This record gives sequence, C-alpha cells and structure tokens, in this order.
Amino acid sequence: METRNRTIHPRWYLFAGLLLSGIILRYFCSGYAFSGFLMFAIAIWIPFHHLITLIPNVYWKKGLLIMESLIIASILVAMAVTSAFIIKSSRGTEDPDADYLIVLGAGVNGTIPSLSLQERLNAAAQYLNTHPNSVAIVSGGQGDGEDITEAQCMFQYLTDADVPADRIWMEPLATNTLENIQYSMDIIENRTGVRSEKVAIVSSEYHLHRAAMFSGWLGLEPELIPATTSKITLRINYFLREIFAVWYYGIFGGY
Repeated sequence: METRNRTIHPRWYLFAGLLLSGIILRYFCSGYAFSGFLMFAIAIWIPFHHLITLIPNVYWKKGLLIMESLIIASILVAMAVTSAFIIKSSRGTEDPDADYLIVLGAGVNGTIPSLSLQERLNAAAQYLNTHPNSVAIVSGGQGDGEDITEAQCMFQYLTDADVPADRIWMEPLATNTLENIQYSMDIIENRTGVRSEKVAIVSSEYHLHRAAMFSGWLGLEPELIPATTSKITLRINYFLREIFAVWYYGIFGGY
C-alpha cells in the first residue's frame, strides 16, 4: 500500500513563528508589548488568507484576493504617510527657546523612572542648564506599579541633577498626554496670571508628533525638544506603535 508524504506548507511555519515571537515579545520582553500584538495580528491574517484560497468559486476568490490586496496596500500607504509626519516632528524645533518647559511623564517602576522617562529627564536637564531662565513643569499622575506620582519622580530626578527646585513645578494629576499639556498650561496660567505662548515640550522623539497634535487642539504651537530613545529596537517598536496611536486619537480624540 502506497503512503503519501504530506509536507507542511511554509506558511504554517511562518504562522507558528509569528505566534511564538508574539508570545515572547508580549509576555517576556519589557516594552515590546505592541510588537507582540503586531505579530499576533499578522499571524491571524495567515489562516484567513488560506481560507480565501480554498474558495471554489473562481470569481469570489479573485474578488476577495483583490480586496485583500487593496486593504493591505492602503494600510501600508497610510502607515508610510503617518510615519513621515512622526519622523518630521521627531527632529524637534531648531534652537528652541521658551519660558516654560513641559516634561511629559512616562512609566515609573516603584520610585525609579523607566528608561523612557530617564531619557526625557536627561533632555530636560540639558535644556534647563543651557536656558537658566526657563521653568520646567513636570507632568504625570500615579499609575499601576508606581509608588509615587510621575511628577514627584521627575522632580526628584531633576533636583538630583542639580536643577534648582524653584525652577520645577509639579503637575501630579494627568493620566494621558492631552491632560499633561492641558493641566500644565493651567498651572502656568494660575501661577503667572497669563497663558504663555512661549512653551516647549520635552518627550521621546517618537511621541512628539502626537504631543504637537494635542497641543494644536488646545490652540498651542509649542517648540518641540526630542529625547532620543537609546535602544534602537525599542525605538522601532515605539515608532510603529505611535503610528496606530496617532490614528486612534485622530479618530476618537485625546481620551
């Protein structure tokens, strides 16, 4: 009796590899959760594509394959266009000079600033040292896994870096980027009696476009100061995540 060797199509090796990569990135690599979700999304597409190829009706099959190709092409073009805006903003403002510097918060591990937050604070400290008349507003509330507010953590980090305490104002309530900017502007206005237009924002380079977008909603045109993400793999991960974040907030708003 003749036995037939059944070979596994390479697509299923790709499917398994993507799932495994997604699990590793999502659950075992800190900071790479989005890349893990992206791997899952691509993996899920593979069996759907395979089902289309199994449709016996040639016209339906051809139509669905064309539709699939158009959707993928549209997504890739939209990603390319959005990434161009993100990259442009990531370069920051040439020779920024502002009276007030809003430092956007990021994660705190207990009482220790995350790598992203450290990079933002280092960029803020460098700016403040070269602009002695500027005041920093450190903005961020307390989230899960944080023993203190992000604002308190940033205040401590900057004072340890020899930035005078009277040049640092804390905004400890914000839970997202829009609130970071809005609440910080409220603090400036409450303390000075005027809504200053000479404002700069420090954030990770990939995040500056969204910060500028939210600022525009509030009627602001801030100068942008990038904090470089030191790990290239994290930078790629966050740039990809930011594309979808811009889409999400552009459709549903700041919250």
